[in-house]
Amino acid sequence: TVEFLNVRKEKAILREYIPSDKVYRLVFVGDKLACCIIHPNRKGDFRSAIDGTYDIMENPPSRIEELGLKAAKACGYAFVGVDIIDHATRGPLVLEANPPANFTTIKENTGVDIAALIVDYLLTRANTSRLLGSVNPEQWGRYAERGVP
Repeated sequence: TVEFLNVRKEKAILREYIPSDKVYRLVFVGDKLACCIIHPNRKGDFRSAIDGTYDIMENPPSRIEELGLKAAKACGYAFVGVDIIDHATRGPLVLEANPPANFTTIKENTGVDIAALIVDYLLTRANTSRLLGSVNPEQWGRYAERGVP
């Protein structure tokens, strides 16, 4: 297949198949883990989250969380969902990092309000930024009225 693509001068992304029984989806806001969801793979299928099933994990293994944060920082994302598998011999491996993570579905299914955490993060950054100076909290009162801190 690689020779065929070369002859045709086609561009392609080839990926290694790495067997795994589940995918960890870690959602970070800034450098804090907001939520971890586990998508189980169906037996005989390499894809995860096809049918929308998942489990919520309060405390993922530290090596998974640490790798997720490193991936988020390496990408330069402040709000990101990082997908990781934990291979039996190679250890945790990052599959992808996506900004922004699908936080609407997360709130509906877990109760974790990622949007509110993002707004809070941005307001905190704006209030402490030397470039922006101090922001008057009264300017953001309309957000508090909508239930966002």
